Amino acid sequence: MLAISVLGLVTGCGTTVNGNSAAEGQNTSQREQTVRWNPCAELSEEALRATGADPTSKSTDFDAPGDKAAWRMCAWDSVDAPYFIGVGATTLTQDEVRKNSSVTGFTPVEVNGRSGLTYYPGTGETPVRRCYVSLPMDGGMLNVYVDWRYGEHHAMPESPPCGSAVQHAQELEPYLPE
Repeated sequence: MLAISVLGLVTGCGTTVNGNSAAEGQNTSQREQTVRWNPCAELSEEALRATGADPTSKSTDFDAPGDKAAWRMCAWDSVDAPYFIGVGATTLTQDEVRKNSSVTGFTPVEVNGRSGLTYYPGTGETPVRRCYVSLPMDGGMLNVYVDWRYGEHHAMPESPPCGSAVQHAQELEPYLPE
């Protein structure tokens, strides 16, 4: 389920040129496809423990083998609540994600002095179980997100869970590249 929703985020991003998605149809020679930082491999156990994630529970949804990938994304179980804490890195920019029709609710947020955005899936699901915190990084952007387990929405303190996502982003930010 998480992979499907993130796939919508991944495939829906892009800019429009002459009515077509600028990202569609581009090959790797036309658009940089190498994420320079891989949270699946480079986020330390110390960082995961600092934010309340179980390092042994890693789920690798988008961590393609080899050097070329537009996304690297992994999630871990929260030790405190029935949700996943995810971290993703992409070659896409915040401007590109703002043009993605599959996400909505863009709100500026500051995370430890860094300018970011919160947003969530625009699927119409009630309650909204997922929220992303986007931070710019050299060559793209980072996403820290919270994704409540399906069927556990009754335990959610807010919908969408952006407060929790921002808290995790603040805890993880010292471990993230700029």
